[in-house]
Amino acid sequence: MFYSYLEVMLFDIPFAFLQDKEYFLLFSLLVASTIVLVVIIIHYDFSFLYIKCMIRRFIIIHVFKRLLDLGSRIIDPMNVLASFDRKALCDIQMTNNTLLAKILQNNHSCAFYRDRSISFLSFCDRKTGEYESIDEFQEKVPLTTYEDYHSYVNRIVENGEQNVLTPNKIAYFITSSGTTGRKKMIPRSASTIKSSMMLSHAGFSKILMSLPSVSSSPKHKSFFLTSGKRLELFQKSKNGTPIGPLTLWRSAIPCNFIMKLASHCYDLLSYDLIEEIQDFETSTFVQLVFALAIPDIYNYVILFAPSFIHTIKIIEKYSEEISLCIINANFDHSSLVQNNITDLQLKIQLGQALKEVTVEYGGLKYQRERAEQIRIECMKKDSYGILHRLWPNLAYACTVLGGSFAIHRDEIQRYCGKRLPLINLPIYSGSEGMFGFLVNSHTDEYFLLPTYAFFEFIDEEDICQVN
Repeated sequence: MFYSYLEVMLFDIPFAFLQDKEYFLLFSLLVASTIVLVVIIIHYDFSFLYIKCMIRRFIIIHVFKRLLDLGSRIIDPMNVLASFDRKALCDIQMTNNTLLAKILQNNHSCAFYRDRSISFLSFCDRKTGEYESIDEFQEKVPLTTYEDYHSYVNRIVENGEQNVLTPNKIAYFITSSGTTGRKKMIPRSASTIKSSMMLSHAGFSKILMSLPSVSSSPKHKSFFLTSGKRLELFQKSKNGTPIGPLTLWRSAIPCNFIMKLASHCYDLLSYDLIEEIQDFETSTFVQLVFALAIPDIYNYVILFAPSFIHTIKIIEKYSEEISLCIINANFDHSSLVQNNITDLQLKIQLGQALKEVTVEYGGLKYQRERAEQIRIECMKKDSYGILHRLWPNLAYACTVLGGSFAIHRDEIQRYCGKRLPLINLPIYSGSEGMFGFLVNSHTDEYFLLPTYAFFEFIDEEDICQVN
């Protein structure tokens, strides 16, 4: 009975269906297209993985990225930048004073403010939201250091107290590096983190607008060296809030739908996989392999100048292993991966992800050509312009170049060569918060961010005074 049913389904119904000439023509075209597709797959040594990857690439480029671009047009970076420039350049003092009023209005009921009797909102003009006299505020609230907040932070971390420094929920405690003294824990709320992300987006948009010949195509990918850590490995406060460095904030804070969509579209490698690689040297190597496997990289962003230099050293040192990884679409030839990743399933996932990337660009033929190009460029004794040689379409490189990092500029500029612009990070920030916004892509100077923090200035000769 089963075979009779199968015969009807496979032969009788299609035969009756094809009696109509129009349907017959449509069916003929479908069969011809299928035959052509099979021939192409066999001839070019492609597989159904290629079809899957191309469909996914099409969806990402023409659906997801279009949606993100639409969102960017709704929140126009030009308008954001114009508004910021007006506030930062034309009316910085009034803008900063207004921010102070907002901070006190939102937080004056918290323990830190109550202990200092900071409930004198009568100083603030209710109509304009501005203070009549900042001097009066400064007289009642002298300059503070971290020691003034240390016990309050401990109350949140160790006791799980709320409404201590802010009524908002703390999303992450950022630990400082300790370069200016002992390590600190800086509480960050979700709203502060959102503000930081918007400023960062506006900053990178400003860089693109300052380079007239450069535009970010939906096909382009961005290389932003990052680090990750599984959430369960974070130290946590009593109420479960993660504690860690600024560089790991993305692992500590749950992503919303838009962040996940953007990550899926623009990241070279799934962040979930990066979080599984505990050794940072190995993680950097793996991310560089994915970056080198892709020709359409339009920016090369590393947070700190020493780390920027280190990525070039890794490329030069492991160029042969990188080439073999790309040719074979796996990490079997990587000494770092083999020595530092013991999870076999993770290795398989990394290899599968790399295979899908290389298949998108042409499969085995592309892998061989790309690997040979990397070998040739890295074998040259002179590393001048190596970034531009490895990625001819690279639009700019970006890292922190001001302050103490200025000593690395010449070396990094050498790696960029004359054709590749080297630009400062658009936002000057630290564990404590964001402080400056890059003036333009041709300078190391920053504007203060009067919309992010309240700034007070003292004479240089008064720095050592108690207040």
